[in-house]
Amino acid sequence: MISPSTDVMNPDHGTDEKMMNIIKETYKSVIATSEVNIDAVVTGKGLAFGGIGPSKMAAGYGVAHSAKFVMDNLNNKILATSNLFTGGSKKSVIIHGFGVVGLNLAKELVKADFKIVGLTDEDTGCFNPIGFDPQEIYEYKKKNNGLQGISKTLNKPADILSQKCDILISTQREQLFDK
Repeated sequence: MISPSTDVMNPDHGTDEKMMNIIKETYKSVIATSEVNIDAVVTGKGLAFGGIGPSKMAAGYGVAHSAKFVMDNLNNKILATSNLFTGGSKKSVIIHGFGVVGLNLAKELVKADFKIVGLTDEDTGCFNPIGFDPQEIYEYKKKNNGLQGISKTLNKPADILSQKCDILISTQREQLFDK
């Protein structure tokens, strides 16, 4: 049901590099083929199993590249209707979902001269109109098991998401159950 030419699986919530390595090696042993593209049956593998190093950054990089493309092409007739060309040069961004994808997205956006003003995780968030250093906030999150305590007044995701910004990007996974 899977193959490098029909259905290439990728890591998602609940799977990781180790799981993708197992799937690839199982596929290889079951199919028992010398197909040259056999490593392409899954993405997100470890380097020792044919993976590439930056794959964990790919989703965030792609979204950041898209945002930069929009900003670089605001003279386009359709994009000009967005009003993004008004205001200062650093466009403010709120990211809903500050995990691996959100971190890599934020880092790439900062490199591209965007300003990260708001971040949320599942239970809390932080907002600062001056902006954040994404790596600094991610280190804080790891140390404190979340974003709680960064902002004194705005710390609920709904509060953060209702703040003014130029661009809102959601990398948050869908909530399957109410908390």
